[in-house]
Amino acid sequence: MEETKKLFCELMPRVLNEDILSFLCIKHKNEIAIGANFDKRSPRIRYVIDKNRFGYADFGDFFFWEDGGLYVWQQSEEFEEDHNPDIVEDYFGHSCEGRGYTLRSIFAGIDVKWLMGEDEPETKRHKAFVNPLKGVSCEDCWENIWKD
Repeated sequence: MEETKKLFCELMPRVLNEDILSFLCIKHKNEIAIGANFDKRSPRIRYVIDKNRFGYADFGDFFFWEDGGLYVWQQSEEFEEDHNPDIVEDYFGHSCEGRGYTLRSIFAGIDVKWLMGEDEPETKRHKAFVNPLKGVSCEDCWENIWKD
């Protein structure tokens, strides 16, 4: 598993989109099926839960079905009726017992901390980035997009 984590991080492409994430999900299908923990540097996505709620999922807690649909693993019982065990069985080849429920979701992009007002600490690749958006709230800026 450690070797897979190292390989995963070393081969991470510089640009991520749905196609690359889908490819990575297929490549790491067995680890995702058992709920393996991936390196914290792995991609984290943002997705739409419903019209007023976004969610975030770390790599390993989501996969893309062959029709391009995003499925996110959920533990909460509120998602039980939306769970599609046939999708899980077809994608992984078994029921992935204990992983929870899959919720079909709308992909809303890669989680980029600095867009959310968070700083980036200094690393060997770059100096620390103090975010000019820190403290600015954009929480309700998209509210009108959902109105009919």
